[in-house]
Amino acid sequence: MSAINEGPEVTASRGPNRTPPSSAGRSAVAGLIERSAASTGARPLDGLRRFSQAELDEYGQILRAMAAERGEPISLRGTHQRSTESDAQRSALGHFASVAGGALEVSWDEDQRSPAALKNLLFVRRDLEPRAVWAAFLEEHYEALAQLWALGLRSDLNLTGLSPLDDETVVLSGELRRDGIPVDGEFVEAFVTTAASRLGPGVLKQVRVSAGSRGTELPAVPSDRWISADRAKQLADERRRDQAHADDGAAADGAARSATLRWSCGEECVPYWRVTYRSGWTVSVGAIDGQVLQARQEVARQGPLRIAGLPPGVDRRTPAAIRFRNANVVNSSGTSLGQTGPDGTHSFTQSTPVQIGFEGAVGPFNPARYGRIQHTQLVGTPSGPVYVDRPLRTSWTPSMQPAMNFSSPDA
Repeated sequence: MSAINEGPEVTASRGPNRTPPSSAGRSAVAGLIERSAASTGARPLDGLRRFSQAELDEYGQILRAMAAERGEPISLRGTHQRSTESDAQRSALGHFASVAGGALEVSWDEDQRSPAALKNLLFVRRDLEPRAVWAAFLEEHYEALAQLWALGLRSDLNLTGLSPLDDETVVLSGELRRDGIPVDGEFVEAFVTTAASRLGPGVLKQVRVSAGSRGTELPAVPSDRWISADRAKQLADERRRDQAHADDGAAADGAARSATLRWSCGEECVPYWRVTYRSGWTVSVGAIDGQVLQARQEVARQGPLRIAGLPPGVDRRTPAAIRFRNANVVNSSGTSLGQTGPDGTHSFTQSTPVQIGFEGAVGPFNPARYGRIQHTQLVGTPSGPVYVDRPLRTSWTPSMQPAMNFSSPDA
């Protein structure tokens, strides 16, 4: 595969575009945009959005050639030690570099010994909706994905969630599985463009994966010897009745609603049944020995989170606080942890800082973009500088500030 751009240790790369693109590369991109605009009648500035799938593939080839000319087909970011990746992972990175929109950007996670994200992908399926784009991506690239993250079954990458990130991108999401069973704390996200994107619709541009348990061994006891869901519910019901009796005769929950089989992975992976109740109680029952591992009630909603100011349409004579309604909450890597409720309340309890911003529902859910505050940054591209909206976020530690007012009305 092509050489990976790295030094003895990469900790904070600024990305692949430090060297200006060649004039030949710029001319090729400009020529492609002009030809496309002439054939479609689109404005040159809208050229990428109106590109056909074949034209956008050609655009990607030009950008990859420019990256290769700079000697930077792959840019590794994050905490990465030289030669940490296996031969199979190096081969897979080379594979994905061949479908990138220029240099493939890799966010490396040294703890899980695999990428946390593949960015700047350019997988194009113009005529497909986002879930079908992901299915087509899996069909062509699953083998390389499996090499990067030591995956077993293709069905372990089943993405069932779909939510708007902004007007230009939707995020497909799902829990990562092992042998068909969800793993606590592990997930997959795929970012696909909409018609509002400068690239147009149907472009898969980023994949995020949390897969810390891939090297952890599974138990030797075969699954056909694990306890059943019904037995797990019986054991959980017994624990809840004992708790109700201990709480001075407090009312019990009644029968359990559901039991879901899951993995809890640390030094070893342990299967367990998560048994839930209408009251919000959850009881975890070991799937091998039937031992009750944990019984707890889900955190009640807290907040609301707010910031001093004037919501849209509010007269200055009636000042009020703007609440973080449906506000996105992300970790230090930019991965979404969920969002606040429609009234600004939340269930976050993290003891480490997260970032919260005005970047909630968009599109048909919020056509006027109310509550979305962004700042504009000038970014260089092969076709010239463009202004890009960046989300405005602020740091927040939920466990210490469950109902935070982020500014003073007198500020």
